[in-house]
Amino acid sequence: MDNQRGQLDRLNPGLFNLGLNISSISDKEQLQDVHLYLSTTRKEDPTPTVHNILECMIAYVENKRPLLKRKALKRLESILNDHPHHLNALADIETIYRQMQMDLHAEIYNTRKNEILKSNDPEHIRQKAICLLEQGYCILAEDADGYGEASKYCIAIDYLEYGLSMFKSKHDSDPTECIIWKYYVALAYMRYDRRIRVESTTCLSYFFEVIKYLENFDDEDKNFYIARSYIYIGWISIRDSLEANSISSYSGDFQNILQHPLEACERAYRKRPSDTVVLNRYARCLIKHFRRIENPKDTKGLHLAKSLLEKSLTISPESNWGAYTTRIDLCQTWTKSPNIDDDETEDFLLRAVDDGRKCAETKISEKDCVDIADICHRLARFPNKPHLQGEGYVHQEEYLYEALSFLHLGRIHGGKMNYFNSFQMGRCLSDLKEYRAGAEWTKRALYLSRPDKLWSSLQNLCWYLYSLYCRGNKTKTDEMEFEIEEADQEYLLEEILVLMVYGSSFSTEQTFIERMTKSMLKLRNDQLLSVVAFFNKSQYRTDPLYLDTMQEIKTFLSPIQSGFEEKTAVVPRDDILNEPFASYYPLLPKEELFYHSEKTYDFFLFNSCKDSGWITAHLLRQLEQSFDENEKALRGCVDRRDFQKGKSVIDNICNGISKSRHTLVIFSPTFLEHRLNQLQCNSRIRELVEHKQADDETAVILVVIEKCTIPESLKQLQCIDLTENTICYRKY
Repeated sequence: MDNQRGQLDRLNPGLFNLGLNISSISDKEQLQDVHLYLSTTRKEDPTPTVHNILECMIAYVENKRPLLKRKALKRLESILNDHPHHLNALADIETIYRQMQMDLHAEIYNTRKNEILKSNDPEHIRQKAICLLEQGYCILAEDADGYGEASKYCIAIDYLEYGLSMFKSKHDSDPTECIIWKYYVALAYMRYDRRIRVESTTCLSYFFEVIKYLENFDDEDKNFYIARSYIYIGWISIRDSLEANSISSYSGDFQNILQHPLEACERAYRKRPSDTVVLNRYARCLIKHFRRIENPKDTKGLHLAKSLLEKSLTISPESNWGAYTTRIDLCQTWTKSPNIDDDETEDFLLRAVDDGRKCAETKISEKDCVDIADICHRLARFPNKPHLQGEGYVHQEEYLYEALSFLHLGRIHGGKMNYFNSFQMGRCLSDLKEYRAGAEWTKRALYLSRPDKLWSSLQNLCWYLYSLYCRGNKTKTDEMEFEIEEADQEYLLEEILVLMVYGSSFSTEQTFIERMTKSMLKLRNDQLLSVVAFFNKSQYRTDPLYLDTMQEIKTFLSPIQSGFEEKTAVVPRDDILNEPFASYYPLLPKEELFYHSEKTYDFFLFNSCKDSGWITAHLLRQLEQSFDENEKALRGCVDRRDFQKGKSVIDNICNGISKSRHTLVIFSPTFLEHRLNQLQCNSRIRELVEHKQADDETAVILVVIEKCTIPESLKQLQCIDLTENTICYRKY
């Protein structure tokens, strides 16, 4: 965090310079919700330590509505009546007056502010320390759910720690006030640790220090900080599954608490049984604890979590976002337990969807949107189990449409698509009989899965597409019958075939084909024969990788192999898919690379024909499809598909480069063998590329898909390296 310390070399009072998230809110209802939340927070906190800065935040929100500017000014001036040297209030009054073109009034407050900043008077030093502490608190107070970026919490920690060190430097500083501010430092560390997943010993130590000091006071107000510290200790211990070596540095009672984190939650509850933060966090701890038990049968913890949340919402039915989202999380866990009856489950599902609607009106995260979509998906199929998917199992289609709405809302809040959002979208669309779109979304989920989850994601996707195909090809004796169009049937068969080959090449244990074939046989053995039959007439039947995979499949189908056709000898083509995906690849950033263009094409692909499999299966699907209304579908110029017949290859390449906004050079060992000489030695192509690059250095981009040596002649190009499992920009 040292890189942030430079921001504190010069004290800059006021909330208008902090870059708060509140500043981007313009919707009247959202501003009212923020106003209500801040007012509630001020009432809940029993000590006056943070009351003034909460008043400043409320004034900041009021100032965003023109008719409330005067009210905001009066609120800030009331702070100065009791605390005439309050720097944040002085700075914000000055800013509001300048917004109102009242510079003479603003200058009065600017003069008072600068006198304090330049002074070394002990009281003025104290006010400067409080100014920093309050600014750090603002960043925490506006993000009560803890879902902000790590960099924001990093800045908050710097403000708080720097202010606290300045506060302590005064010989007459109040130790109780210092320890209360240390609680907020611990809170900032807790949220920072959550974002970057580091060991949480710093915040635990601070919370224990708060408890140890404040327990010496017989004061109800101090119980607020003690109870909150206990509940956060319990949450951190359960959230991070602290190892024994982390716990060993603590002694006595504190070590026992870390070993039994629910004990910390119980202590917090005994201290403040009506604190909504304690109630909500206690419920979250119970849910997370239940999930970590193998084969859980005792659901007492879930019932206790349910009652805690009901109590929290009774105490604070409005602006209690934490209770609603926690109850959604509880529903996710509740409905997966085998010991809950159907009537109770359905009631809980309906209540969770209602909670989601309430959150959507005020504040909702991308994760919550995905969770509610999953709950809607279950309601659509209720009382069928989650793994029973497909049109035939849907009883209330309307919930699928609501699930899609929540997923769209989640992408608006999240900014970028993730694995869970994409996978849920695929499930919903498939159950609405949009099989092709559903499969494409599910395939995109595979690309978005983390490298360590790629293996399980691949199995899930392969199984999912196969079950879709089987459900669309039921015989007349089947209980539920619905059909998939012939074009979609072939599409699904090709996807299954490609994934089986990819799994075979990806697996280091050589078990993928065996596991997938056996599970597919259990679902529907005659449909697996269709995959083999499709292979025998497909363009892939001569490719060695596909032949090896199909031979392995046939081994497990030996009892029913009599209907197989023999392989036929066909002259191999160099554009046959060698390997569907060389490894895990992140998605290219469309928005960053491809802005508005007046060219015929957005991009031209300069690649080896032996890489056409990866390009077809991965790159073109990503770039040329629009997965929601906010995403642009690009148009590419691709050899064989878009080249004009009757023209030479060189003429087509030059024409494609000229008519395209970008030229993507797909670099791999096969490109080195087959196309590099064309790029380097053909004068027409070389001059075109150099001319485009001179006009715009991003017009020609090297996309590296396999590790290899980059020639000197290409090192001046912008490069996107996809070999590190992350998007990596560089120039060699």
